[in-house]
Amino acid sequence: MASLINSAWLILGCLGLGGLVLSLFRVPDQEANPYLYITTGTALIFSLGLMGVPFQVLVWLLYLGTACALWLAYQKRRLLSRRDASLYGLLLLLLIPLIIATLYSALRYWDARSIWFYYGKLMYFDHGLYSGKFPPPWCPAPAYPKFSGVFSALSASLGGLWNEYLPKAALMVPLAAMWLGVAGLSVRGWAKVAILAALVVLPGASLHGGYMDGWVAVFGALGHLYFIDYGLTRRNRSLACALVSLIFIAYFKNEGLPLAMISLAMMALASLMLRMKPAVKGIMPLVLMVLLALVPVVIWRLYLHLTGLQSPLFAGDVMGRIRVALDSGAAELIWQKLFMYTGAFWLWCASLVFNVGCYFLGRYWRCPFALSGRQYLLLSAPWLTSIFYAAVLFTIYLLTPADLNWHLATSAYRVIIASNLLLTLTLLLPILLPMERGADAAESMATSA
Repeated sequence: MASLINSAWLILGCLGLGGLVLSLFRVPDQEANPYLYITTGTALIFSLGLMGVPFQVLVWLLYLGTACALWLAYQKRRLLSRRDASLYGLLLLLLIPLIIATLYSALRYWDARSIWFYYGKLMYFDHGLYSGKFPPPWCPAPAYPKFSGVFSALSASLGGLWNEYLPKAALMVPLAAMWLGVAGLSVRGWAKVAILAALVVLPGASLHGGYMDGWVAVFGALGHLYFIDYGLTRRNRSLACALVSLIFIAYFKNEGLPLAMISLAMMALASLMLRMKPAVKGIMPLVLMVLLALVPVVIWRLYLHLTGLQSPLFAGDVMGRIRVALDSGAAELIWQKLFMYTGAFWLWCASLVFNVGCYFLGRYWRCPFALSGRQYLLLSAPWLTSIFYAAVLFTIYLLTPADLNWHLATSAYRVIIASNLLLTLTLLLPILLPMERGADAAESMATSA
């Protein structure tokens, strides 16, 4: 029960603070949605935590945010229709198993307990990020991002103790953001249910076990979903949600930064090919929100630069190490364990065959899953991102200073989730988008009749 109460404080606090910031930025109601509320509030709390603000101060800010959230809910209660409220409730019901698994299971995975959440334990007992000597010299992976550390310490500060359960309430913040993000997409309810199911089922235990790999995958997928939403609706809000989602990837893991940069490059390429430009009117408040989401990344990167902390992957003669790894036959081992055993290669093949087949069938015959050329260009962004990100992972394993067999056995199935989830979307969306068109046509005929 304590974990559930702490989760409510964290979620409502971030929602309320985000709503307060959006109100200060004068973002109109039609451009704001709960997903932007919670991501903005989360970025604000995370920034203050990385700046060394004591956690007791952040606890009081969460109390203030909760009051703001309740006030905003009362003020904007008429903006949410009964149908939309029912959809939010349905999506939340689907997340109950994940919520139970998150709050009522202990931290039992080694990396989660001894790396990600261990920094939260240090922060909790030091009453802040920089209160003691941080990071202590014996801590593993000091250059990892500290999202789980800041929010787990904040959860423990809310409860007044540290154990193996209470800090996991920190995972409820990205879980709530995922729920609100899917609910804010411009597709029908059943399509949102299918998308949410994919986001939850494919990452699996990495969402509730304390690993950050699942959340990297989820927010990477949300970024591409909102970019496709922007390409179809041309709403600035969808573009802002896409950019914020990509920035959030870098909150969780170092691998999130190259994934975000690759995703941004592929989205920019698709935008250029489709000649998409955001509307200038009313864009400045959304730009400010994107910049606010970027603040924690800048703070942490600046801290790493000033302290000289860096990943051992890029120390020394990088090209020489790659040549040695290739000469030793590491490439074949990485290919087998990273792409073949995890199913990534077969997903690439299935996505390519399915989409190319549907395209030509739709062009020359009839295919219910054929998309327009514009939609295929939008869909190329996640497909290409998955390939280039897989190439980054391949390079990282070539550079690993650890035993390659051990490294692949303990992490390959987790880090490839982001690539596999993007490929799953390229299989799922060609089924959902034509069904959306069919539903719209049926509704239009019923209305005219």
